[in-house]
Amino acid sequence: MDLAFVQSGLLEKFLETDVISAAEVAALLKRRGLLDGTPVFLDEETQMPVPPLCEYGKYLSTALLDETTLKDYGRAVGRSAG
Repeated sequence: MDLAFVQSGLLEKFLETDVISAAEVAALLKRRGLLDGTPVFLDEETQMPVPPLCEYGKYLSTALLDETTLKDYGRAVGRSAG
């Protein structure tokens, strides 16, 4: 399992598509409650989200923890699930 963290500030730098703008993706992330620092757990082979763990990461982000704490919790879950 791979662990990533939401970083909306990187969208403008790396998102290259004519389908949706970086600002629209950032707004979508915010609207869905995926704040910067939210841990996202990905399957190593498919790079698709692992639903139960990603839901936990989203839950953590609703607890209004700071970004560093979210990352620490994400790493702890990643170690225990991996």
